[in-house]
Amino acid sequence: MSMESFSRAVRDVDVMVAEDDKHQCDELHAFFDWSDMSHHIVNDGPSVLQALERFRPKVLILDIRLPGLDGIQVAEQVAKRANPPVTVLVSGHLDSVIAANQRRAQPFPVIEKPVSLKVLGKFIRGVLEKKPDA
Repeated sequence: MSMESFSRAVRDVDVMVAEDDKHQCDELHAFFDWSDMSHHIVNDGPSVLQALERFRPKVLILDIRLPGLDGIQVAEQVAKRANPPVTVLVSGHLDSVIAANQRRAQPFPVIEKPVSLKVLGKFIRGVLEKKPDA
């Protein structure tokens, strides 16, 4: 395999997170390392769409209020892709999530901030146990 084709290879990961708060990113990174979950973290909406060209997550966790494109806009674009990951919205502003979900036939799951790492880990493990590898 050439270096060029290697650099373009899509890598499977358990979780991709889009979060613009550096403290929360650091906390999530440490949690995923401790939990032995492969992960990739980005900080804005457009970076999620770019990263999906290189990574194939089983679970995508999106903060609602992201720079560039908000989490709902990103989730709607990702849902249109072939074999989309299980997408979860995370927000302290549930009214915006409820409004977005009312427009959809299949609403996105929501985890309220502040996120309990125990709850998040349990949710992700449940998804990983149910979703077959592609």
